[in-house]
Amino acid sequence: MLTASAIRDILLTQWPARFPVEALGEEVPLGEEGLGLDSIELVELVLACEEQAAREANEELFRDGQLTIRSLVAYFDGV
Repeated sequence: MLTASAIRDILLTQWPARFPVEALGEEVPLGEEGLGLDSIELVELVLACEEQAAREANEELFRDGQLTIRSLVAYFDGV
């Protein structure tokens, strides 16, 4: 099970000291309009989520546009 807390941990581990914890709200866009992750960093985050959730992502994950912590949890948990 992939949780919002687990995704926050991934972000804080992959990019230490880049984000204040309070900026990692569930609805904040992860891309350049929010936290500022570029496309390569988003792929790295998704790969880490795949590993944590033991589930592969596909293009459906990106269908809704903005990735957020909440959308990643919903996708990987099949909600």
